[in-house]
Amino acid sequence: MNLQNIRWALVGCGEHGIRSHVVPAEKIEWVDLVAVCDPNLSARTLVETTVGRSLQHLSEEGVYASADIDAVVIGSPDRFHLASLERAVMAGMHVLCEKPLATEVNDLERLTAILEMAEEKGLVVTSCHPRRFDYPYRGMRNELRRLTEMVGNILSLQLDFSYHAPSKEGLHKGLLIDHINHELDTANYLLGYSPTWMKRIVDSQTHYQAFGARKDGIALFFEGTRKLNGKTYPEFIRIRFERGHIELDCKRGRATLCHHDDTDGLEPYSRGQRVPKTNYESRFLNVMQNFADSIRGVTENYLTHQDLRDNSAVGVHLTQSGHWDPEGLLS
Repeated sequence: MNLQNIRWALVGCGEHGIRSHVVPAEKIEWVDLVAVCDPNLSARTLVETTVGRSLQHLSEEGVYASADIDAVVIGSPDRFHLASLERAVMAGMHVLCEKPLATEVNDLERLTAILEMAEEKGLVVTSCHPRRFDYPYRGMRNELRRLTEMVGNILSLQLDFSYHAPSKEGLHKGLLIDHINHELDTANYLLGYSPTWMKRIVDSQTHYQAFGARKDGIALFFEGTRKLNGKTYPEFIRIRFERGHIELDCKRGRATLCHHDDTDGLEPYSRGQRVPKTNYESRFLNVMQNFADSIRGVTENYLTHQDLRDNSAVGVHLTQSGHWDPEGLLS
């Protein structure tokens, strides 16, 4: 167990890195941001303004050569993620790398080798899937056993979201590779891990749809858009059971359970705080808290290497070929 303060650097100082990593990390007393790396001086300066102190301004080579840095958060554009992850692991640093970890099919074997290298070195490699720490998703996961007792086995899971329009063009190949990693990760979090196949329906910069099924027989449907005028993040869960379904609006914390045996059918599903609404501040704080705690050895990394590989591979394969079936379930 290592209880020393963790000194970390931010590689890529965009808005998301500041909001989702810098601000939460400042609330963890034994985590110290010591350096920033970005080609844009104003972006680096904005991080300093956010934390209220001066930081080291380093090149990426300087970050990985520094003996004063224990960990890095990689928040650069997608196409740089894998190379930065590899360099950080080779330098002996713990890494939280924004998703996706890889963007090309040919890079997936390289990703596996990097994760194996990290394991051999005893390094933490993780990513940012904050739904696992969000109240409505945790609440739904905790309720599933009771719900199956009420309305039967789970037949399908639908996940849906709407976000604001992209602030910059060209940062991602499409919305699918940028976001389906969250949907697959959410499915495995809610339902437990199971081998899965997926197929692409549509993909663009502002809209994606995909469907598939798990080895345990549960069907999956994922979709989302980036067309909203404001920065708001509604997310929805719909689960179909043998004798009913439940729909959850995560942003508002509103859930409706429909018993198909009942002619009226609908009833509010609000049992105290079982399914409270999304708390964005809390969920990103918990991502950074887990990163720090797993480095210190006081908890386990919330993502396995299997999670990291699959969450990256699904978007890469669907973007390039339109299908993903690593276990040959459709053969």
